[in-house]
Amino acid sequence: MTLREFRAVEVTSGVAKYSADLSFDVLYSGVERLRLDVPADLADSLINEDGTLRERAFDPQPDDVAEGMVAWELTGEGELLGTQRIVLTWERPLGELPVGVGTEIPVPAFAAPEANRYWGQIVGRKAESIEIGVRGETVGLRPIDPRNDLIEGFDSEGVARAFEFQGGWNLSFEATRYELEEVKRTSIEKGLVRMIVTRSDEVAVQAIYKLRSARQRIAVRLPGVDPADTADSLDAQPLRIDGRPVPLERDDGQFYIPFTGHVADVPAIVELRYTVPRGGRLVVPEFTEDPAAQKIDLSIYLPEELAIVRQTGAWSRPDGYWFDQEFETPEDAELSQQGTDFPLDGRRYRFTTLRPVVGDEGGLGLTTIDRRRLDVGVAIIVILLGIVLAWQPLGLRFLSIGTLLVVALGLVVVEPWGAKAILRWPLFGAIGVVLAGWTAQGAIWTIARGADWLGRSSRSGSVPPTSGAASATQEGVEAIASGSVVAGSPVTESRVTESTVPPATPDAPASSASSDDRPAGDSGKEA
Repeated sequence: MTLREFRAVEVTSGVAKYSADLSFDVLYSGVERLRLDVPADLADSLINEDGTLRERAFDPQPDDVAEGMVAWELTGEGELLGTQRIVLTWERPLGELPVGVGTEIPVPAFAAPEANRYWGQIVGRKAESIEIGVRGETVGLRPIDPRNDLIEGFDSEGVARAFEFQGGWNLSFEATRYELEEVKRTSIEKGLVRMIVTRSDEVAVQAIYKLRSARQRIAVRLPGVDPADTADSLDAQPLRIDGRPVPLERDDGQFYIPFTGHVADVPAIVELRYTVPRGGRLVVPEFTEDPAAQKIDLSIYLPEELAIVRQTGAWSRPDGYWFDQEFETPEDAELSQQGTDFPLDGRRYRFTTLRPVVGDEGGLGLTTIDRRRLDVGVAIIVILLGIVLAWQPLGLRFLSIGTLLVVALGLVVVEPWGAKAILRWPLFGAIGVVLAGWTAQGAIWTIARGADWLGRSSRSGSVPPTSGAASATQEGVEAIASGSVVAGSPVTESRVTESTVPPATPDAPASSASSDDRPAGDSGKEA
């Protein structure tokens, strides 16, 4: 004969509930009765949950009954053979458990003197606010893992302690109650909000959240949507839970998400859809009961022709400022797979935040401008500046270019969105045109100066009069004009002759008369 027992002790505030599932396995030959020894102080409290076997105390008691124990005989309708099962339950009042003080929970043991083998398992279950430990030393027990080692057919939910025994054993639990603190009943693990800004100045919103809640209704406010007039704001199916359309409840001030039938520990995917006119800041849906919120992703879709020049609000960019849509980090894979029939259009810009601030202060402000007008304006300003600087010294031009670069770098630090919108190919193309114009202007000026220099060099190539002859001619003229020299004087003749008579050439005739052989009268006439 073998006896297997599964003992469970469930401790709650005020009472300890016991159950003993005993299974006798009688082999080879049947018996008329089974013997089970139970504690004497429990004999009157034990309740037989299974009527297959009937219990009754031996009268008289056997001689080998241990002190403090009562021997029971278990009988059936006839001879007992094979597996015979009996379930006994009882309770022990504990009163209100003090906070932070351990209370002993004794676990009484049974005995089966006629069984060839007696083994089993003992588990301790607890309520949410109670911790179960072991008081004193255990005898004949081995700790086991309740998730893997329990006897097949028994549930491990709520089990805090588990032991296995072979033969006699001794065990006492200790229960300690802790005061529960008020916690948030709704927890948002993560969220993804998509806002599509249309060219008609409307914003289509899709908000997807993965959340857990112990509430039956979750209050939510949709910024820009009046609960009293939702004809032009709410989608045909504004609320979906785990992909199933659910009616969105409302009152005079806010909306409610019905959450009945959902387990608090199991997360659900909640999707909201609505449309609002574009106003100031872009505000995500607000859960008015202050849930525990984690990371929220916000994807803004803008028309291709709009460029962001300024950002305000407590939102940050998870990727670089200089990446376009195709290079940005992807959205959350789990949430982005929900609501795939929601139409998306435009260039995507992603923002993130932790625990968004409630109200307009927690919204995202974006200042946009037409990208084509901005590009044309930047190009015109740069080209006009280049024309003005074309007539300035070269040093001033380089100083202006350096100043422009410093301003651009400062714009990157102070207003990255503005820098991203301006520092594009139209700006660099206009700078290239200006540099090309300056280069052409410098080339034309260089060619003109070179031609002028060559002209001057060619004119200076003829032989000028000698300096001595020019000086003598000048002195003679001055002397005659002043009357200080008499006509026919040697000095006058010499100087005038030197200045007026050209030098002899090899081709001149040898018979030519010199000035000294001429008569004085002729000299005077010449003078």
